[in-house]
Amino acid sequence: MFGFSNNPKNLRILVLCDVDCNSASKLAEYFIPKPPQFDCCVVCGPFTNTDIENRELEAKAEGDVASVIAQLENIVCRVVYLPSDKE
Repeated sequence: MFGFSNNPKNLRILVLCDVDCNSASKLAEYFIPKPPQFDCCVVCGPFTNTDIENRELEAKAEGDVASVIAQLENIVCRVVYLPSDKE
């Protein structure tokens, strides 16, 4: 079952929404020193609340999303994300 242990009796899922770089960093600081707490993480958007008006802002927004996901992958390597709360 997707790389989880054989015959799992429980799945521990960290569910988050509207995460930014600051909150992802704080979560990582809290959970990384501890033994693994979760089997996977589900993150629901939005990852950015600003309108993207040009390529520069789009590149910045993509970098922010990548940074958030990288922080969460430090907590648990299986991260599933929905980039927007509207789609």
